[in-house]
Amino acid sequence: MLILKIMSWDDFFLWAKANKFPYKIYAFKSPVRILALKEPENLFSFFELLETEIKRGFYACGFLSYELGYFLEERLKPLAIKSRVPLAYFGIYKNPEELSINPEFSEKEFEILKNGFGNFKIGIEKEEYIKAIKKIKNYIAEGDVYQTNFTFKFHSEFKGSLERLFYLLLFSQRCKFGCFAKAGDQYILSLSPELFVEKRGKILKSSPMKGTIQRGFSRKEDLEFKRKLKNSLKNQAENIMIVDLLRNDFGKICEKGSVYVSELFKI
Repeated sequence: MLILKIMSWDDFFLWAKANKFPYKIYAFKSPVRILALKEPENLFSFFELLETEIKRGFYACGFLSYELGYFLEERLKPLAIKSRVPLAYFGIYKNPEELSINPEFSEKEFEILKNGFGNFKIGIEKEEYIKAIKKIKNYIAEGDVYQTNFTFKFHSEFKGSLERLFYLLLFSQRCKFGCFAKAGDQYILSLSPELFVEKRGKILKSSPMKGTIQRGFSRKEDLEFKRKLKNSLKNQAENIMIVDLLRNDFGKICEKGSVYVSELFKI
């Protein structure tokens, strides 16, 4: 069974990665130090300190908040909003331990976890949503932007085991990457099929995804949906946009002429 002592730890970070299944899940616990960035003026000294700890042989596990991005470009700084969440938060850990996991869930446990959710609320009113979409369409028509990542929050209550919920979602969705962490007074649960960025030596790698379609109820239907997705001009355009965006970002910090796309439109 799962190691259920996790929730009794102070700060911790579980990292799941699957090149092929089953998952390898590593647990970082009992940080030797916590680094939290609360003021943007300390941005560069924070990352210098983080780099120092890594060079000393420690692992740094944590998160960069969405709001941190505003302080990376001068023109975006006025748009930054105050948040109770630190701009960056990292625990400095010694070597992780690999967890032993039972990925099977009884029907009863599945129902308990599913029914643990309640009181769902959307973080935006319908009129506000429609107004925002119209504004985005106008920006696109005027040529101000060619792609906008429009997001809003959902809120829900949950009663149950957070670590069991993490594993249930991880194994049922079979995402390539996942993490479950306690950072200060908050818990973070994250699952993604995408690789945002990976650095090995001097090599940076990103595997973005754009273009989606539903699964079929049979292999034959799956293959038909796959064909439709592959031939969809709309989805191809979305995919090219995100690839160009990341290629542009990599081009700012990588050696000239070294950025290339190894695969495009892979499903």
